[in-house]
Amino acid sequence: MAAKARWLLEIPSIVEQLSSLDTPVVDRAICERMFRVQRRRAIDLMQRFGGYRSGNTVLLNRLDLIRRLQEMATDPDIEQEHERKRRLSDHLVKLEKYRRAAAVQIHVSPAAANGTAADLPASISFAPGRLTVQYNSVEELLTRLYELAQTAANDFDRFTASAGGSA
Repeated sequence: MAAKARWLLEIPSIVEQLSSLDTPVVDRAICERMFRVQRRRAIDLMQRFGGYRSGNTVLLNRLDLIRRLQEMATDPDIEQEHERKRRLSDHLVKLEKYRRAAAVQIHVSPAAANGTAADLPASISFAPGRLTVQYNSVEELLTRLYELAQTAANDFDRFTASAGGSA
């Protein structure tokens, strides 16, 4: 599938810029600047939008161009492309959050693998309905929570009794 032109998503901005111009026609240089394309692509676009020759220059009627762009903006393919870009952006934000979280180093002592409620460090304490975890960094907090979860997994009955609850 061919990539969509970037300017398609910029149609509202292009229309706004074109509307603010005082000239009745648009030349290649204006087309390059507004569509953010190179010379050859600007000429192709001008021909696509009904450009006409005036000497050695290709010109476009500004109002006709605005009308054509506004018609294009309502095209379902353009709206679908906007939605695709939004989903991609949301996905990239989620990936960045995941990447940052995955980079956190949790340092767990080998003893934690077989630890019991009695082996929990003094920085973790609990009573019925209350858990207290003391930490100095996010990494340390996550380490403490992992140790607590590992302790619960190792001997759930004793852990439940220590926490003052019932399984």
